[in-house]
Amino acid sequence: MRAWYAAGVLLWAASSLGTAWSSPGSRPMWTSVLLLVVFTSLLGLSSWWLRSLKSAESAARDGRSVPHGAAAARHARV
Repeated sequence: MRAWYAAGVLLWAASSLGTAWSSPGSRPMWTSVLLLVVFTSLLGLSSWWLRSLKSAESAARDGRSVPHGAAAARHARV
């Protein structure tokens, strides 16, 4: 999923630069900038969430207390 968001960031960054060059201040330029901000935010949030999930899993494996709001993955054991 992060690769998808990173591709979106690259696409909208190129689109924003292209429209800013050809018609600065236009509606398509601001739309591209808005979508660039959205995809950048999604990339940042997904990276932050995965990092916190990874630290919660490692804390649970080591027997330490898990940070509030983060839960380790639970797997069914047969």
